Amino acid sequence: MSPVPETPGPVARLAAASLDLVVIVAWAGFAGLIGAALQSRNSLPETAGARDLLAFLTLVLPVAITFSLQEAGNHRATFGKRRMKSSVATTDRRRLSLGRSLLRNGLKLLPWQIAHTGVFHLAAGSTAPFHLALTIGAQLLAATDVVVMIGNRDHRACTI
Repeated sequence: MSPVPETPGPVARLAAASLDLVVIVAWAGFAGLIGAALQSRNSLPETAGARDLLAFLTLVLPVAITFSLQEAGNHRATFGKRRMKSSVATTDRRRLSLGRSLLRNGLKLLPWQIAHTGVFHLAAGSTAPFHLALTIGAQLLAATDVVVMIGNRDHRACTI
């Protein structure tokens, strides 16, 4: 088991998150291949809700599970956190359980999923203000997460 290093600052946390985008891009490539295969067979879902569900199942959910397994594992860290010599721990410095890690990553990726939902409906031609509000709200949630992380003494976005 890896030791838990000192609490990283906001720059290191943002750098780790940026490196974790490499994992997200890899999953996006996988999701894109599934979408291309479905498109080539004229089997791509027609409704915005069905396309959103497909994106969730092939991109958001796998990323959440991947990050959760990595953070609850022996390294206590995602790809980016390992590169930045950082790890995830409870406030009393213990390893996260898988359940707690799943909850943590679910909350972390919630703005992403909310934005997907809004964008899929807007791209399908929706003019409902609710869908525009979803996309803007998701951005505000993500920005709030960063502000809380910077302002928090331990530089944690949440204590889950």
